Amino acid sequence: MGLFDGIKQMKKNNDDFIKSFTKPFEEKKAATEAHKQAVANGDISPITPSVKLKQGEKAYVEFPAKRKAIVTTTIQRTVEKTKKKGGITRAVVGGALLGPVGAVVGATTAKSKGNSVGYTEDIESLNDIDQGILVLTDQRMLFVGQEIVSIPYDELIGVKFENTITGAEISVKYAGMLKGEQYFISGKEAKLSKMYYQAITEKLLKA
Repeated sequence: MGLFDGIKQMKKNNDDFIKSFTKPFEEKKAATEAHKQAVANGDISPITPSVKLKQGEKAYVEFPAKRKAIVTTTIQRTVEKTKKKGGITRAVVGGALLGPVGAVVGATTAKSKGNSVGYTEDIESLNDIDQGILVLTDQRMLFVGQEIVSIPYDELIGVKFENTITGAEISVKYAGMLKGEQYFISGKEAKLSKMYYQAITEKLLKA
C-alpha cells in the first residue's frame, strides 16, 4: 500500500466515523419530518386517552395542559394626606412678639397634621386556574382538570395556536368562555397541535 493509499484509507475511516456519529441524529430528524408530514396530511390514528370519552368518540392526541384566564384581584390601598395647621397664625403671633425674625420662626414652627384616605383598586392578570390534560377528539376539544371544559368544534368561534419555548399556547373563543381563556400545553406533540387540529377538523371530519 502506497502513501496515497494510506491517506485515502485514513480519510475513509474518518468519514465512516463521522457518519456513524451523525447517523442517529439524521435518522431521528427524518422520522420527525415524516411524522410531521403524516399529521399534516391527516394520516393519524386514534389513541387510547387517559380520560373516559363518550361512546364511539375517538381521541387523536392529548397534552399535559394548564388552563389560564384573566383574574381580577381587588387591592386595598391607603394614601397619606398631610396639611399644615396654624402656620399663618404662628407667623402673625411671632411677628407681633419678636419682630420680623419672630415671624419667620413662627412660620417654621407650624405643625403638620395628616390623615389617611383608603380606596380599592382592581388589578387584572393572566393566572393559572386549573391543571390537567387537553384532548383533541373527532368531536371536540376537551380539557379535564378539577373542572371539565368540553367545546365541540362547531361551537368554537375562534382558535389560535402559537408555539412557545416549552410547548404551545392555544387561545380559544366560544360562548360562555372565561375572560382571556387560554391553554398552555406541553409534551412531545405540543408543537404539532395546530397540525393535529387542522388534520382533524379539515380532513378527518370532512372525509
